[in-house]
Amino acid sequence: PVLNIANSPLLAALEKHENKEGGSHSNTRRSTTMADIVDGQECSVAAMSVLDTMSSPDSTMPGPNSQTYCTVASAVQYGRTDAYVALELFRSAMSKGIAADGRFINAIFRCFGDDIKTALESWKLEIRFACLDCERRTANAPKSVRRSKSQNLIAAYQGLLYVCGRAEQPKIALRLVYAMQKEGIEPNVIDLSCYRSGKRQTRELAKQEGNKRPVLKALAQLGLVAQYESLLEVECSKYNQNDKRREGERRVRIII
Repeated sequence: PVLNIANSPLLAALEKHENKEGGSHSNTRRSTTMADIVDGQECSVAAMSVLDTMSSPDSTMPGPNSQTYCTVASAVQYGRTDAYVALELFRSAMSKGIAADGRFINAIFRCFGDDIKTALESWKLEIRFACLDCERRTANAPKSVRRSKSQNLIAAYQGLLYVCGRAEQPKIALRLVYAMQKEGIEPNVIDLSCYRSGKRQTRELAKQEGNKRPVLKALAQLGLVAQYESLLEVECSKYNQNDKRREGERRVRIII
């Protein structure tokens, strides 16, 4: 989609950011400058253009913060997703001292599109360490601002599960769920919905482009895709006696 200057969430976020940071420029001057940068561009390209401008030493705009990078990553994921762009955006944020919190990491992973191989490599080599460092920094923060335990890791894994769905790789998604369990994170239906959301996005894109996405034929012929997705559903939908949605269900005790 092409950016609409009159009604743009990106510009609204930047306006809010400038007001919070105490920008001294007039509304007319600021709006004209931003419009010159992004008018007529695709949203993802416009977002990157604004980020580059804000990061420039010669820019009169305030420097980018965590909200800026999250907004840009959210815009990029709906454009031409690319692993290189995702990594450059992540590295740029790290160089600016932006915290690798769960919301930002989740948005970064969604920028990988269906490139689950590169997403996993990036997670193992770079992104995981930054995410854990952010987790340690918030561990001793006041309770009012401290996130719940492992919240950053949960959001990061949910981003990876989304990429698995985009790549239609339930086997890798199942491995990620097992990795979550090893880290003491109990998977749930929200994690399953992230995989399904990615898969749904891939199918919708294929319809729009008029192409039939090539499925892993060997796995499809053996019925393994459906089997892995069933296992994934089981692992993410374990019975919870505190789940109010199951109050009316009858339970049977099996003694072996």
